[in-house]
Amino acid sequence: MAGEPQALGLVSQRGERYNPTYEDHFQAGQAALTEGEFDRAENHFASALKLVHHQFSHPQTVAALHALGNLFHARVKNTLALPTKGTENSKPAVNPLASSEKPTSVKQDEGGHKSLENEGKQTEDPNFPELSLADLEQAGTWTVNAVALYNSATVRSKQEEEIVEIQTSIRNLEELFLLCLVGGQKAMRGSTSVFDPKAKLLQIREECQKKLDDLDAIPYDTQHELDRAEAIRSIYRQVAADISGLIRSMVEASIQDLGKAPCKFAIIGLGSLAREETTPYSDFEFAILLEEGGDSKENRQYFRNLTRLLHLKVIDLGETILPAVAIKSLNDFYSDGPEGDWFYDIGPRGFAFDGAMPSASKTPLGRPEYRGKPALELIRTPSNMAILQTTASAETYGFHVDEVLRTVAYVAGDRKLVEEYESLVQQTLNTKNPSTHQKPASEIKSNKEESTSVESQTSEPEVQTLGCERAMNFLKDILQSFKTTLKEDEDGKLFQVKKEIYRLPSMVVSGLGLFYSLEGKTAWDIVEEMADKRLLTEVASQNLKAAVSIATELRLRTYLSNDSQSDDITPMKRIDHGTDKVTTEEICSRVVRELTDVLPKSVLVRFYQTMLPLEEMMSAVLKKTEGEDKGLTEGNLTEGSLLDPSARTKSLILLRLSQYQEAISLLEDEIQQVETSPSAPEMTHHLGVCHYNLGNAYRGEGDQHKAKDHYQQALGLWRKDAHSEGDDDYIDTALHALGHINHMFDQFDQALEAYGEALTLRKQLYGKDGSDSQFISHTLHGMASVYKDLGDYDTALDLENQALEAAQKMYGPHRAHSETATYLSGLGSIHREMANFKEARKCFQEALKMFKSVVGENVAHPQIAAQLTALANLDKQSQWSNLDCVSKYYQALQIFHILYGAEGKTYEIASVLGSIANCLEDFGHFEDAEKYHRDSLDMFLHVYGSGDNLNVAGAYNDIGSSLLQAGRGEEGLEMMEKALQMKQAVFKGKTVVKFEWREAPEMVSSITNLGYAHWKLGNIDKATQYTEEAVAMATNLHKYNKLHPSIIVPMQTLGGVYMERKEWVPAQELFEKVLEMEQTIYRGPHPLVGMTLSNLGSVHGEMLDHKTALQYLQRAEKISEDVFGEGTPHPQVALIWNNMGLNYKDMGNIPKALEYLTRSLQMRVAIYGEDTPHPDIGASLGNMGLLMAKLGNIDMAATCFEKALKKFRGSYGNRTHPSIAGTLDNLGIIFSEKGDYHESLKHHREALDMKQDLYGGKPNVSIALTLNNLANTYKALGEHETALGLFRQSLDIYEAVHGKGALHPDIAQGLIGIGNQYVNLKRSHEGIELLQKSLKMLEEFYGIDTPHQDIATCLNNIAFAHDELKEFDLAIQCYQRALEVWRQLFGNEHPNVAIALNNLASACTNSGDTTRATVCFEEAVKIYQLSPCNPQAHQAFFNLAKVCLLQGNKIKALANYVQGINALQLLPGGVSLRPELVSGLSSAAQILFEGKSYKEAAEYWERALAAHSQMRTAPNVDVGKIQFNLARCYSELGDVEKERTFHEQALQTRLQQHGENNSNVDVGLSLLHTARTLQTAGDHQLALLYLQQAAEIFQVLAESSSESKTFLAATYKSMSDTYQSTGDQGNKVKYLSEMMRTLQSTNQEVEDYVFDDLSSETKSLLEKFPGLRPTLKKAATTVKMLGSWRSAEDLNGAAPLMWSDLLLPRRTMSKPELQLYGHFLADIGAAEQFHSLIKFMEKSYEDVISSEVPFRCLMMIGGLCMGLADSSALMCHRLVTAGMVEVLCGWLENFKDQYPQDQNRSSLVTYAIHTIHNCCKVSDVRHALKEQNISKLLDPYLKIEDMGTRLAALLATSYLTDDETPEADSDIMDHIINKLDKALQGKARSAEGYSAMELVMGIGTLCGNAVNRTAFLEKSAAALVEKLMEKGDEEETEAAANTICTLLAE
Repeated sequence: MAGEPQALGLVSQRGERYNPTYEDHFQAGQAALTEGEFDRAENHFASALKLVHHQFSHPQTVAALHALGNLFHARVKNTLALPTKGTENSKPAVNPLASSEKPTSVKQDEGGHKSLENEGKQTEDPNFPELSLADLEQAGTWTVNAVALYNSATVRSKQEEEIVEIQTSIRNLEELFLLCLVGGQKAMRGSTSVFDPKAKLLQIREECQKKLDDLDAIPYDTQHELDRAEAIRSIYRQVAADISGLIRSMVEASIQDLGKAPCKFAIIGLGSLAREETTPYSDFEFAILLEEGGDSKENRQYFRNLTRLLHLKVIDLGETILPAVAIKSLNDFYSDGPEGDWFYDIGPRGFAFDGAMPSASKTPLGRPEYRGKPALELIRTPSNMAILQTTASAETYGFHVDEVLRTVAYVAGDRKLVEEYESLVQQTLNTKNPSTHQKPASEIKSNKEESTSVESQTSEPEVQTLGCERAMNFLKDILQSFKTTLKEDEDGKLFQVKKEIYRLPSMVVSGLGLFYSLEGKTAWDIVEEMADKRLLTEVASQNLKAAVSIATELRLRTYLSNDSQSDDITPMKRIDHGTDKVTTEEICSRVVRELTDVLPKSVLVRFYQTMLPLEEMMSAVLKKTEGEDKGLTEGNLTEGSLLDPSARTKSLILLRLSQYQEAISLLEDEIQQVETSPSAPEMTHHLGVCHYNLGNAYRGEGDQHKAKDHYQQALGLWRKDAHSEGDDDYIDTALHALGHINHMFDQFDQALEAYGEALTLRKQLYGKDGSDSQFISHTLHGMASVYKDLGDYDTALDLENQALEAAQKMYGPHRAHSETATYLSGLGSIHREMANFKEARKCFQEALKMFKSVVGENVAHPQIAAQLTALANLDKQSQWSNLDCVSKYYQALQIFHILYGAEGKTYEIASVLGSIANCLEDFGHFEDAEKYHRDSLDMFLHVYGSGDNLNVAGAYNDIGSSLLQAGRGEEGLEMMEKALQMKQAVFKGKTVVKFEWREAPEMVSSITNLGYAHWKLGNIDKATQYTEEAVAMATNLHKYNKLHPSIIVPMQTLGGVYMERKEWVPAQELFEKVLEMEQTIYRGPHPLVGMTLSNLGSVHGEMLDHKTALQYLQRAEKISEDVFGEGTPHPQVALIWNNMGLNYKDMGNIPKALEYLTRSLQMRVAIYGEDTPHPDIGASLGNMGLLMAKLGNIDMAATCFEKALKKFRGSYGNRTHPSIAGTLDNLGIIFSEKGDYHESLKHHREALDMKQDLYGGKPNVSIALTLNNLANTYKALGEHETALGLFRQSLDIYEAVHGKGALHPDIAQGLIGIGNQYVNLKRSHEGIELLQKSLKMLEEFYGIDTPHQDIATCLNNIAFAHDELKEFDLAIQCYQRALEVWRQLFGNEHPNVAIALNNLASACTNSGDTTRATVCFEEAVKIYQLSPCNPQAHQAFFNLAKVCLLQGNKIKALANYVQGINALQLLPGGVSLRPELVSGLSSAAQILFEGKSYKEAAEYWERALAAHSQMRTAPNVDVGKIQFNLARCYSELGDVEKERTFHEQALQTRLQQHGENNSNVDVGLSLLHTARTLQTAGDHQLALLYLQQAAEIFQVLAESSSESKTFLAATYKSMSDTYQSTGDQGNKVKYLSEMMRTLQSTNQEVEDYVFDDLSSETKSLLEKFPGLRPTLKKAATTVKMLGSWRSAEDLNGAAPLMWSDLLLPRRTMSKPELQLYGHFLADIGAAEQFHSLIKFMEKSYEDVISSEVPFRCLMMIGGLCMGLADSSALMCHRLVTAGMVEVLCGWLENFKDQYPQDQNRSSLVTYAIHTIHNCCKVSDVRHALKEQNISKLLDPYLKIEDMGTRLAALLATSYLTDDETPEADSDIMDHIINKLDKALQGKARSAEGYSAMELVMGIGTLCGNAVNRTAFLEKSAAALVEKLMEKGDEEETEAAANTICTLLAE
């Protein structure tokens, strides 16, 4: 069988581990299932499920469960296909589910399962082979597994078809299994009963609930509590009887299926059913008794089969969770580790078989061997079952099997067997001398042979009986296992009713019944019997009975309330009480009921007031009897009333219930009474206890300051009392609490002082070594936590290890214990801080495993949540596996929701929400992150109230940080400032040890955060101020420990600010100091050390010391890989690789730059996912774009920037953000490089608007940079004055930021921009003056003798200006100086040196000094040969070639051209897209042609053409000339065809080059006529080639020539005819469509006959407006072409022509003209064409709304329908008959849920409503509209905010309603009146799309409702209607008169 799911062993070529996805596992499982490899298939399906099972209803979860069910189904079928064992020549197994045919495969050898028997089960049907009992057992197990999985999938599925499919599989499998059991030839014993177990179970629950509801009539008070107890007893008795009856019916049905039982038997209920304490949701625990001698193998197999059939029926109820059936690949309870038990089922849990866990398994099938305990089956004879009561058997089988089987209840079968068994049990329990081994069961006398009865126990029983001994041990176990906990750390936590409340009273009473050998089985019976025999006082009996009843009632009510076996309730208040109805979804999300929803809290207080004294009394009695040879005496139990109403007890209960206010009030009253009491001096100790508990109460309330005050008072009181009462053990408790709370306040010295004193006292109390004291270990752990936060990791480790060693000594080195787990977790936290991630993970995992072992697997416990959170934090820090992090956080969140309720608001939940938000930020999901942060903040505010609190402040800070990252800097800054103000309010006025409150650590962190925020917002001065202040505060705070980790963060931030200020030396010194601190604090590699090294690398890179920078970055890379593991994807490693790539780029090492930037990008994609819009991926793409731009690969650069922009926008949404603005800027630069200046300006302006919005109009360096970019684009456009103005604005911003006249490189760059622009404006002398000023500023800033690239660049600009003035000598001098600077910076072999040499050589060439130019070019070429992959290398070769040509050396020139071409081909990306390649190839070809090397010349020119053909923009070369020269080459070579071809291409290219006004149209015509000749000759392919060339020519010319449009249409017609000849119908239709489109634009397609078939009314109107004929013909052509476009599946042409030819003409038409237009379009079938086009779009596009062109067409159709219906009654008719109204109704129905949020769908809804309203105005159309029930569809839109649309909906509804007109509200009436008033004021008598007549008619229609009529009269509507009567035309006057009559009807 398959074990724990395993990962696929996939490893990438780079050796990196690949984590298989759900799809990988699922597909692999399907493949394995098909091949019949069941174990492998199970492994993969389970692994797939493991990835998604936490998503309850996710389709993938359902699919995985369904697949696993199919797998087990296949195993069953495969088993039935087996031949008899021993058959030779077996064939491999195949998937039995893969075919409906009878399988011929054999069963795969499972290898891991033992045969139960060798005998086979004989069947008569040859289709059912003989099966051994072992195979039959296995098939039964697999059937149960499959049905359980199928049911689990059904519960989760939301797809009806899928549910039906699964249910069919269940029926088929159960029928198959039954056939297997009864034999294929035997008649199926199908039950004829109509018994429905599910319905019966539901009836039992409903009746139970009704009785509980009736019970509410009995008050919860002392007077009536016995009445309530009796009523509860009665309910439980009835439930037990009903459940037994249900089971009995199911057993009978199973027997009817299986056949008559082979012997007498009885089914006996165990557990709560036997004690009459079962609920309608309890597990069914039972065993089967067989008559003596009836336990043969065959008989036992029958009852195993019966059990399985019964189990299947129970599973089909749908309330069995999967762990209960123990599917090994999901829940392997028998493995050594917990890893195999991973599936936690949160599905509905109710009536089911007892679970298959080793500690459960209380069913006839029992359990297999487990950890030395033999297998146990509960199908036995009475004697063999009774033997399990013996001491030897109980010890052998374990798990309290004796106690489970002691009390039983008859369920079905032979009742006498039950009586016989009970007699044997009682005889065994009454056996004397229990210490001796019992005789075998065969020697136990039967009930008939027993001559003496058991005497009633009215006095002390003899201790020697087995029952007495077992009762004593049982009671001790119960008191230990279910001890009542009312400790402070239990405050407010969930009550597990069964475990914490119900178990103890029920089990104690049961134990007492055993001890006293009482006859009663139920708790009520036992208590009454004890009272009757005076073993309890009457009062105690009443109190105990009340406690039992409260516990059982609470359990029953909780189950019924949750509608599942979910017994969790919370004492805390919920925010939304909602409905009491619990849905499946709620059950599966474990929504917890509030205690007050079930019972009043006072009732639980009443319960504990009895249970605490009962527990105390029983503990005392058992302790007293230890070591004594006697049991419980009457005197022990008959004392007291079992009621403790004291204030101390009640306060403990209130604390447990989180009733802190009541506890505080009670304790404060108690303290006041004690303090004013005369006996106060004698009650010092008690007073201290009150203060201590009061401290706990205030701590629970979140008031840590008051908590601390009361702890201190408790400490003072206990110290005062210590000498008289020895209260040292209390003193140390108070000190420990103070240590903890001081630590919470970060008062580390006070915390250590308190912990230290507590440790000293505890050592005095418990021994100096403290190895056997949990209290000493507690304190050591607390001290370790403090030292960890102080950064003293060595001391922290030592203390935590001491605590751990002590715990392991006390509880065992390998035993799971909560204390041991706590200290392991503490060790993990310390190791995590030290970056010992491997050790930290080991500790956390071991702690988690231990906590689960202690509290139970899959049990919601805060410590489990804490470990999950710790592991998530560790994953996030060490592996960055954020999916795992989020998964663990959600698991922790789920636990807290179970503890505190789904809507509980606690500190823990708030913290986890914050952690999830941080993960979402890391993923780039900023909107979701903000939501979680705000939820966290709201929760903290709920917990701590409106007062100032550090946790609330932290939440504000987190939101601020998130907003800052999301680009909402000002909002983020506001939140951070609020956080600082709150912290100031918290600390102000408080005493803080050894530092001023202003220097508290929280203050330091807030000020650091503010500094960081101002840095990112460009407020550099404020950033400097804040961060320097934070560093000073942190340094002073930790002046006694100058190496504290908390100093590092502000120092790192300050270093970043210094870098922003370009103050490299201070930044370097600061980072070096930080590095020294980190290396001292942290032993070994640490992430912070890696980041500091990376920062040092960045500083040295900015200082142009790239070699040193690289060394630091390589060290950072090594440390990070050591920390996180080599090859492990982590953001820090990706960042370092990114910085290394940029450093290599600056060094000129392009291959290395490309390598590291690619590695960084790939790692970030691996971390976040390829499709995830994450800013880190965007940053990598942006850097890759910069590199591509540097390499000259403009198209690739544009692609990178566009992808980066998509990532940034996906992360930040439509909000402004610096990354989005920066990428827009980069795209603007790229578009400028490509010559697309319009797009460049667009992107730069968008970036500028975004930055101005981002920085609130404040001066910012980033804005100045964008202005520079805009200026450069305008400069490229030749708009030099505009560019100059922008350069000046840029300089103004630089001066505003840094100060006017300040020495700063930014200001120098601003001057350079203006200076260069002066040069472009031919004001070179002014430009040179500014450039010289800039040079002087830079030399003063960096140092006059300090080489810097800014200085070299400025010198280059000055040189260029002199070059423009033909001052070549000065230019050469400046170029030479720039060259010297570059040499000083980078040596003689850097690419920048080569660029400088190239510039110098060009100047020398211009001056005529070709000799010096040659020398410089050749030196540049040599440098590029050292690093050939350089974007400038080719230019040096080409320049050298040009000089060689000037010198007449063509051979050398050709060689350099070839080397330049080769250098281009070394660059990444599409080299053919580079214009320089075309130029170089053409130049080389020209040299070859002149040398008569025609073939080689042709080759180079053809390469040039190929390169040119791939470019988006033409290079600065004459392509036509290249083609012409190629024709000449082929002429010389004698290739006539190619000669003709290239001449024709040359003509075409020249026409394109010359533009629209070129008159070379004859060339196109020649091509057209030649193609026609070729077509006639049958050479269709060549003809099409010529026609395509002709079409390209005419497409250019047609833009300015109507004649050319005709030629173009003719070309398309010929192409269509040619394709028809070839049989290509698709292209035929395509080019026919193109022809129609072209003809339409010239109004030649539709002739005048279109007007012949118009209706008479339309013709009459046309006679009045003959001038509209051209417009109507144009519209008719477009309508006609709609069909062609639809056939050609081409909407791109349809959209613009619909706009220009159908929509646009309406704007200038008068009302009568609009009527004609609507009539005309109606007559020519426009409505039908619209309907067909919409249906085509719906069929062809998956989402029409999201598709740009189809949606545009929809919008235009909607607008046309609305407008045409308003003006033409004929069009209204056609819209109905053509089906368009039906389409519009579909919009109303389908888009109502998206209205008005979805703008696109809302627009369509608006068009639909207005169109329907317009149609409603046509009286003979209304009937057809009414039949479509449109008024119902309009109903949701009658209350929308858009008054115009709302009005249309209301009016339409009023037209369509046969009953009373709907009542309109006041707002809509006011809207109608205001609109009518506006309409009457204009000449056209219309307003906002409504005519006055239409509005008046609407008033008249609405006045059909008397209320509306009264309201309109009150609003003076009649006066406005009368105005229309006065002003309007005949039609308007008539409408107004009708409305007046309606208004004044009464």
